[in-house]
Amino acid sequence: MEELNNEPPVELRHKEKDSTTLKQCGWCKFTGSGSFRHSYMISGSCNLAHYAGGGVHSDVKWDTPCIFTEASRADISAMIDGHQREIKSSEDSIQRHGEHIAELTVLQKNANDRPTLPQDRSHDHFDAGDPVVVFCEGKWRSGNVEPGYRHHDGCVSYRMDGFGPQDSGFWGCGTSRPEALLAKEAEWFANNQDQFVIWLDLARGRLSNVAQLSAPIVSKSEVDDGQCKTEQ
Repeated sequence: MEELNNEPPVELRHKEKDSTTLKQCGWCKFTGSGSFRHSYMISGSCNLAHYAGGGVHSDVKWDTPCIFTEASRADISAMIDGHQREIKSSEDSIQRHGEHIAELTVLQKNANDRPTLPQDRSHDHFDAGDPVVVFCEGKWRSGNVEPGYRHHDGCVSYRMDGFGPQDSGFWGCGTSRPEALLAKEAEWFANNQDQFVIWLDLARGRLSNVAQLSAPIVSKSEVDDGQCKTEQ
């Protein structure tokens, strides 16, 4: 077996994790971030001693004796104080977030139902079979979502009605592209076209290379009826 610098001897490398807890750093269950191989830490930090003074917790090696073998009661008390401060900070943060949620919930009741901004869509915003309306080559075109490339993983594939690939393969785009809408979103925008302008401006502010979707938004039913207008 190869000899590796600054690592345990060959005969020690397959010791069980937790076999040196509070004795030696390498296989201790309290190892923090660092460099690891197999079940041991080569070098890194000690989570249990995170609040120890002098940064002694952040520079330990596999063969470093546990610092708690020499720690005093005062040393350990200082570490406990650090954890208690962290708990207090977390409690304050939880309370603050709770207050914000309560305020936002009140505001949400009076907000409109404008669809989610494209950059805020969830990974499964588009599901297989969902009817969609897609802006392509100057027109809004109807279609359906297909389980294609990276489905539910940042992309959406679709087969458009009478346009593009029909028998094999799909066209698609990123989930966060405003050129693709669920049919129900297009329907809402068809009845609230001023909100589409706002929605698109917000998308442009956070996405690069956003197409200039100047064609009036239309619902899927209008697309299917051939009423879709071209971009001016």
